[in-house]
Amino acid sequence: MGDNVENKKGGGGGLGLFKKFKNKGIETLDVVNPFGRKSVSGAPQRNSEDSRKARLSLGQQSSDRKTSDGSNNTVTAPRFSYALDDIPASVGSKNFKELLHSAKNGSISVVTLLEAMFLLEENLPGDVYVQLFKYLSRLENLKIMVKLLTTVVPEEMARDKSVDDVRLRDRSPYVVSMVLSSGPYQIRRVLALNPQLVEQLLKYFESDTILDSISTVRVSRVVFAMLNDNPQDTVKLMAKRRSFIPNLVKRLYSVPVAELVPQIFATGQPDSLSTLRFGPCNIEGVPLLADARVYDLIAEEFERAEQSRQTEEDYLNVSLIENSAKCVSAITMRAMATVPFEKENCNFDRNFMKRLNMSLDALNVFHSPSSLMKMLDVGLQAASKDSNRRSLRAVVNVIIDILFAYHSGSKSSAIMVRKAVQSVNLDPFEDELGKRIPALTALLRETLDSSAPKVQERSTAQLGSVKLKIIEMLVFLFAFQTSDTVKQLIASRTPQTLFELFLKYDWNNMLQNLLAMSIEASLIGRNTDLKIVWLREVELMDQVTKLWEYAKESDSATPNQIAYRGWVVRVARALNTFVSRNKSNETGIDVEELVGSNVLERFLKIPVADIEKTTKLERVPLGGVDVPKRTVSILRNLAPSEQVLI
Repeated sequence: MGDNVENKKGGGGGLGLFKKFKNKGIETLDVVNPFGRKSVSGAPQRNSEDSRKARLSLGQQSSDRKTSDGSNNTVTAPRFSYALDDIPASVGSKNFKELLHSAKNGSISVVTLLEAMFLLEENLPGDVYVQLFKYLSRLENLKIMVKLLTTVVPEEMARDKSVDDVRLRDRSPYVVSMVLSSGPYQIRRVLALNPQLVEQLLKYFESDTILDSISTVRVSRVVFAMLNDNPQDTVKLMAKRRSFIPNLVKRLYSVPVAELVPQIFATGQPDSLSTLRFGPCNIEGVPLLADARVYDLIAEEFERAEQSRQTEEDYLNVSLIENSAKCVSAITMRAMATVPFEKENCNFDRNFMKRLNMSLDALNVFHSPSSLMKMLDVGLQAASKDSNRRSLRAVVNVIIDILFAYHSGSKSSAIMVRKAVQSVNLDPFEDELGKRIPALTALLRETLDSSAPKVQERSTAQLGSVKLKIIEMLVFLFAFQTSDTVKQLIASRTPQTLFELFLKYDWNNMLQNLLAMSIEASLIGRNTDLKIVWLREVELMDQVTKLWEYAKESDSATPNQIAYRGWVVRVARALNTFVSRNKSNETGIDVEELVGSNVLERFLKIPVADIEKTTKLERVPLGGVDVPKRTVSILRNLAPSEQVLI
């Protein structure tokens, strides 16, 4: 770069520098030294060792071969030049037009043009833009661009920070990635019509070495665009490589790879989890993932990574644990939001529809939960040895995400999505998750002392985010209330455990909210045994009455303040609603017999109605008039009347 600066000073810089070198002899990529300096006086100095490094950096073999007579002759390589010093430090649209003209005439290489695109500081005119992409769409140029994008730089050369090395290794691949992913569709169409180039992109993920994070982002970006433009043909090329999906799973430590796997199912992304609008699924991609047993492969890699992490904390294993769980979640959300294939909504033959529906079931963890449950077991087993409980946290977060997506998707504004989610059968998933309730409850009881906690004792200890996530997951089981799940909850003393945790961590408002949700779900649900446990075993009504009486005795001036007044009111309101509804039910349970007449009488004295009036009054805005709900954007109301917003 220093040589360039000196020459710009002597030659006028800018376009004058380009004219100065325009007629210089063209070098080929096999004999250039991109990692050293060039001599600007006379012919460039060529170093055989540097030329060999340059060839290795682009994955090429040495072209210095001995002929049959023993003499050393250089085999002529394809004429794509590499003359990065021929361009100025900054490029304007006028300079670039001259460079493009020279590239089309063969005076400079496509790599030089890519460097100029990196330095371009102005928007190109429309005609120049069209000419540029026509030139880049030539097959010979695409071959060079794909080679630059997928070349794995040797480790010893990656440490080289010379200017020319940065140009070759960082700038050009970046420009190629942006051109192929965000450029016009026509350039990707030419790429798709040459399967060998697409296979070269896919082969990048089969490297024996650890994938470079930046290069993987660039290659993945192009593959994403190919899947979005032409999913069926791209997936067919993936299917030709039998080890493609297993190789992707082994490299889930890379975030772009973890994002690529769900894209094989469907390339769309929903605006939010409340809609689950992923768009149409990839007909070829769904069987590809199912036939490869992608969930089993992910579970195996998850277990291997956790075992390896126990011996040595490696960032690759940590990343794989996090990304593999998220990958399962992303695929499941796509599968549950896809309507089963039937004669009414597709024109496939019967056998293919059957295969597609079986693949959907295999990729929906609600229908096929064994792999995810295996990952949960790995996390539970590792919880005793790992203070961070990283693997358990990752799996529990995924279970919460897919359950929340199911809950939201069943109310989606998209009719087809709502129909698909409502047809999902949760029984297999809930049955398998219910078998883990004893282990999950035992983990929650770790922090409880042998003696019963007292209300007046304030706990400053921390419950931990993992335990909170476990309780959040159990809330869904309290709401589902299948017979087997309720039996496990009762046998494991899960309600008692949750209430004891509430008494110990009385200042944890997240725990208060989750416990209130569990109680509300239990009282609203159809299972009678669960209600009896809360009323008789936990003594919920008596406990709420005592907490309310203690709250009345405490005021803001007392040093021992309490933090659960709102929780008491919320649970008392739920209990009142249950008692009222239970009286009108002929087959209801006898609450007075369960809790005792004295406890019931004391509980009914809690002025829940008066508290609700005060709460309602506090919600009224100033002036006593509710603010009307807006049906359009506030920006439309603030805009001038003569302005039309699009």
